[in-house]
Amino acid sequence: MNKNLRKKKKGFTLIELIVVIAILGILAGIAVPKLGSARTDAANATHNANIRTIESAAMMYLAENGSGTALDAATSETAVTKYLQDWPAIPKGAQAGTTPIAADTKYTVTIAADGTVTVLPAKATITK
Repeated sequence: MNKNLRKKKKGFTLIELIVVIAILGILAGIAVPKLGSARTDAANATHNANIRTIESAAMMYLAENGSGTALDAATSETAVTKYLQDWPAIPKGAQAGTTPIAADTKYTVTIAADGTVTVLPAKATITK
């Protein structure tokens, strides 16, 4: 009887290991594409939040200084920067509408004489 107990081997069979590897492969195949779109969605949400932050800073500038004088991109950025702790950077992978934004692009803000604030690149279109 002792001989029979010693001969029993413990472990997984080859079939069990292949099934587990196949299941892990299927799960990885499903998860990886979703991770890529989650990164894009996060970059777009950050981009849209940055635009709202710059718009809010421009509105603070207008509230303090009034409208009536148009400010171009360079002048507006200088005027608005004092209302921001840091000038935001465009997140990697963000889009303007549905078009990817180039890596070296920076936010620009213009304030029209009527007080209209325009921030470029435009907000991203977020699809759910």
